Amino acid sequence: MRQNIAINFFSFILRTTQEAESGLPVMTVEEKDFVLEENLGHFSGFQTNEAPLANMVDLLTRDGEKITRLYCLVTPQCVPPSMGGVAHRVVVVENGVRSVYPSQFDFWCARMRRLRSALADAEIIPILLCYREDALIEDIEGQVADLTERIKGDAGGASVWRDCHIYADITGGSRYANMMMTTVLQFLQYDGMQVEKMLYADFHTLSRENRIFDVRAASDAYKLVAGADAFVSLGSSRAIEEYFGYDAETGVAGKVIGDELRGVLAAMHEFSDAIQICRTANIPRALSALSASLEQFLDLPEEERTVEDRMFMQLIDTITEGYGALLGETDDESERYPAIIRWCMEKGLLQQAMTLATEWLPVCFVKRRIVYPLPILTSCAKTAVSRMHPGWMQNFIINPTLYWKVIQERKKKKNPVILQLDIEHCVFKQGDPNDSEVRWAAFQDTWRQMKDHARVVLTDCGKKDMFACLRTHFYLREQRNLVNHATAEDVCRKDIEKLLNDALTALSAATSKLHEKEG
Repeated sequence: MRQNIAINFFSFILRTTQEAESGLPVMTVEEKDFVLEENLGHFSGFQTNEAPLANMVDLLTRDGEKITRLYCLVTPQCVPPSMGGVAHRVVVVENGVRSVYPSQFDFWCARMRRLRSALADAEIIPILLCYREDALIEDIEGQVADLTERIKGDAGGASVWRDCHIYADITGGSRYANMMMTTVLQFLQYDGMQVEKMLYADFHTLSRENRIFDVRAASDAYKLVAGADAFVSLGSSRAIEEYFGYDAETGVAGKVIGDELRGVLAAMHEFSDAIQICRTANIPRALSALSASLEQFLDLPEEERTVEDRMFMQLIDTITEGYGALLGETDDESERYPAIIRWCMEKGLLQQAMTLATEWLPVCFVKRRIVYPLPILTSCAKTAVSRMHPGWMQNFIINPTLYWKVIQERKKKKNPVILQLDIEHCVFKQGDPNDSEVRWAAFQDTWRQMKDHARVVLTDCGKKDMFACLRTHFYLREQRNLVNHATAEDVCRKDIEKLLNDALTALSAATSKLHEKEG
């Protein structure tokens, strides 16, 4: 069931006189006209919280709804001792009629229920704010936690929070109270509650008339920044798409944006989708699309950008810096592989980093000629594929015996190329399924025989760097299989990071050795 929750800071009225007979403060109600937002008409009020609340009530009434609860943040001088305050009785003169109320807050509640009958069933809850000058931050944090917990608790369990709609009046209160309000709203939104309005009562500052403004759009900038941070930190485009109201399937956006920004959002979505579910073949393509779309957006003349385009423009530098070497064009996508793996590591996406390293590093080994098949036998390697690793380079590195098996099959069929090479027979050791060190020793021996004995494998960087690359990839792949099958119980984050670093370091060292030889 929908719950409509209002929050405000109750503004204490300072313009009072003192009644001679009773000695009580006197408030004389002098109403001013306010223009409500969304064509809701006018409202006559004398206190800053009145018009925003009337705006909320009228808006909900128009939609067949009512305010469920109203939380009023009050200071001690606003409420009587019975509510924890220090206020004394106050005399109110309204339309020439004298009345006495326990406090200004009590009068305001009575007046608003009278002016807006829809508030009759609403629960009005005062929340007392107290702070110490020597511990302001701690007090704010404590009050933020208290208010957030109170609102969530009154609403019910987490299952109903998405049915809670927040209407906030941010007119009153001190600066620290506004900081508190903003933080509370952020927490409530995080838990699924929807902030519908953030109303501000303006007194001839922004307009010629006293007017109510919905300033929620300005606060949404937090969402835009958070969305950009999520994309840079985690590769997730969800939050930034939500800010623009962007639907990836239709390409439609809820906010007014240009085609260039729409292209950026589409590319961000494609990359986010690819990285989150580790679609290895799509990641480089998505990065190329992202790079191209960002360039197109940057090339758009300033005068052709919408307001939302200009808002996004403020984040461009952070996004491009965050992706760094991943952006830009390259003739060979494999040149970008190590940078993408490193990026995943730095962002804490270790599962993705391990998967990408397992699939991509073999491609780097072969293409950089760290270890590769005898050129005349490349067709044998390309034939040796499996369903587990459809790319021939992955199969060549991960399971070299498949390559050897194809060679032997062609030898039996009297293939002239194979016969002319006079390849000597090899017998490969079997690894122990329960001992990774024994398995690596057998794996290493297979490569050594294929290189030194049969001479069907080559390296341009030397055996030391070749075996360093093969070894680090072997142990990384072993660990990745354990993690993916949830059997790596004694493995911690640092272990995985070390394996990844070792593999990338070995690749870098071998590549440097090749460059030295070329130079």
